[in-house]
Amino acid sequence: MIKDINFINGIIKSREKYLLSYDDFCRMAESTAEEAIGILRERGFGGDISEDVSAEDYEKLIFAEWDKYVAFLREYAPSKDFFTLVCAKNDFFNAECALRQKALGIEEEDMFLPFGSVDTESLKKAAAGEYDRIPDHLAAPMKAAAELFDREEATGAKTGTLFLRAYYAFMLKRVKNKLWKESIAFEIDVKNVSTALRSKNSKVAEEYYFEGGAIKRSALALLADKNEKKALDKFVRTPYYELVKIGLEGVGSGSMAEFEKLADDLPTEKIKEKRFETEGVFPSLVYWSYVTNALKDARLVMAMLLVGADKEEIKKRLRECYAK
Repeated sequence: MIKDINFINGIIKSREKYLLSYDDFCRMAESTAEEAIGILRERGFGGDISEDVSAEDYEKLIFAEWDKYVAFLREYAPSKDFFTLVCAKNDFFNAECALRQKALGIEEEDMFLPFGSVDTESLKKAAAGEYDRIPDHLAAPMKAAAELFDREEATGAKTGTLFLRAYYAFMLKRVKNKLWKESIAFEIDVKNVSTALRSKNSKVAEEYYFEGGAIKRSALALLADKNEKKALDKFVRTPYYELVKIGLEGVGSGSMAEFEKLADDLPTEKIKEKRFETEGVFPSLVYWSYVTNALKDARLVMAMLLVGADKEEIKKRLRECYAK
């Protein structure tokens, strides 16, 4: 792994111009599904994958793009720790997936995410009780979740919350970069707002609360109890006011699409504050954010085109991505 951070940052900055932009995704939205696949290939999405890929098989391109980024990151990550941290969310997801499959007696490889630092075979062995091949930060939630299954207390919400709490705790402990840590805390706050809005009441919201953010439980209780006026007053001088306002409107209308888009964009916007930085870990961090959102947008556009969604509706749902 190359250690010269200035050289790495130069490489990253030179690659940004090849990223898919908002304009590219809008162009896809205006096209047929087959034409959209052509646009992805035209822009180099999926790397050197040689087979013809139909619109229905768009996931093949997305996985190939993941592989391309992982290969790049292995060579040009500013540190081994950065690579582990970038992979962490997928590692925790895959750990949960391995445990669920073991508990339910199923085995489906396509349920695992391809971009992780721990191989799925090691996670499967851990799910069977052999934890020596995986790091402690993954072994601990796997053991705790296994106990839930043994006591027949496991639910999707309980195990999902357990692994997500472990992920956030791991990231807040290991990430040293101030902006990155702030972005994670921001993501936790956004997650808590989302959980509170979807909860039946404040007691349920409390059960699925995530530590590490800045929003107090009392403020979230107002959202969970759908006390709209007091909630808006509470958040009016915070960065979350618009999110809360749109979320409450979404609960009332029965459509949370606009809220979900904003919730996904806010932590990314925090990172993009440093998009013009050329030193330290910032270029790697911003590039990672651009790549992951491009993958989300590619999946979003293709899935919606295939079901005949309105082009303007697709555009409204696009996540924050690279801006030329």
